[in-house]
Amino acid sequence: MKFFKAILKKLKEPTAAVATVAAILLILSVGGVFACIFLSAPHAVAYVLYGVSALFLCYFIYVAVCGWFKTRPRFYEWAEKHRLARRFIGDLTFRTMIFAAFGMLINVGYATFNAVYGVIIAIHYGIIATSIWYCAVAVYYIILSVTRAVIIARTRNVNVNARLTLQQQNMQKIKIYRATGWLLLILTAALITILWTMVQYPSMGFRFEGLLIFVAAAFTFYKIVFAAHNLIRVRGINDYAVRAVRNINFTDALVSVLALQTALLAAYSEGVDFTWLTALVGTAICVSSAFTGVYMLVNGFKKCRRQKLNVAAEASAISEETISDCVSEQD
Repeated sequence: MKFFKAILKKLKEPTAAVATVAAILLILSVGGVFACIFLSAPHAVAYVLYGVSALFLCYFIYVAVCGWFKTRPRFYEWAEKHRLARRFIGDLTFRTMIFAAFGMLINVGYATFNAVYGVIIAIHYGIIATSIWYCAVAVYYIILSVTRAVIIARTRNVNVNARLTLQQQNMQKIKIYRATGWLLLILTAALITILWTMVQYPSMGFRFEGLLIFVAAAFTFYKIVFAAHNLIRVRGINDYAVRAVRNINFTDALVSVLALQTALLAAYSEGVDFTWLTALVGTAICVSSAFTGVYMLVNGFKKCRRQKLNVAAEASAISEETISDCVSEQD
């Protein structure tokens, strides 16, 4: 009994050695899963390995979180000595825009790939429907990239403009938030085009060949959890540029869910027609995207009106204070 308690204690408080063993076991179990896929192992063996790898993955995440809490003080000490690292940790707006820039670069690459591939299919193979599909996906991700670029550029202009007061900065960021609502509605229109193509031509859809589907599933799970977490956290934040980015990220994560769902159905449905499910999930995502855009527009107009009143009140207070100072000087 003491032996098991000692093991449980080591598992609850992992050391570097325990973390190393956990990483090795995770790699071995994932390798076993891939071996089952390539060698067509019996389903019972594959399911056992799936469960074991999932268990080791969960424990490795737990070890990583524990390790982060242990090393965090030293990391913060290091970050205090470097200006960019200190700003990255302490400035939420700066950190959000950095992540948005990385997401924008990924979207640009993916949009370029789909656009080039769609044009090649249309010119060399004459398959117009497939070409429309890839071009529609390219247009969607181009608009998504432009949306993120607009938010990043305008937020930077607001932050570096020393002539703006705090109230004026808030006003400009609310306008960024409101403009993002318009762009989100345009994104919804592009997404409806993609969904219509998928419903009209069931052979069209997102595809992940071979083992890429497992990578896509893990990445989609990470995106939706991370985006939902940030969307909940953003409720208490008054920086509307950050809110705009978080709303866009959540919509992007929902589209990734649609992509994963269609890819999984294409890979494992075995000829069964699940077009109705694609239409149902896609419609729900389009409605969610459109609702978010409309909400950002309405909320943005309300906040702008309120902010204008605050700016006017601030200007009036400053002018009254100036007049009173002049009168006192004359006396």
